[in-house]
Amino acid sequence: MLGALATPSASALAQAEAPAGTAEITIAAGPCFGSCPVYSARLSANGTGRFVGTRFVARIGEQSFTADPSVFREIEEKLAPYRPMADRRIGPEECETFRTDAPSWTVRWVDRTGTPVSLALSLGCQDVRYVPIAEAIRAARDLMPIAPLIGKATRQQPQ
Repeated sequence: MLGALATPSASALAQAEAPAGTAEITIAAGPCFGSCPVYSARLSANGTGRFVGTRFVARIGEQSFTADPSVFREIEEKLAPYRPMADRRIGPEECETFRTDAPSWTVRWVDRTGTPVSLALSLGCQDVRYVPIAEAIRAARDLMPIAPLIGKATRQQPQ
């Protein structure tokens, strides 16, 4: 009986081991050998965001935006299955078929303690097994209110 009282409950242990939660998510589109849009969009859990357009976008430079916090939660949920435990890069070394002139996506999660982890995916990787990751990133990006900042899609834009 005393041992049971001194032992933390399963729910207390689960809470102690639970991740700190995500404070912000950044989705960045990298360059290609062409006119692909290059930008990053960071969204915080409270709905504040920052777009930084670098090349081939409608708005060059930094722009603030806002989204409902529910949008952040939806993005977090879409990307959760692909969040690595440590930084991961999916490029030519992990692909059977690779095209060198393609753009890339990078997703960066920062937890509430400030610890980041990222996933980089080269869209040159033509392997079917990575299609769901690219689709999830694209869908998450599309939930952010940044389409007018990116502008018209080009042939090689991360779609």
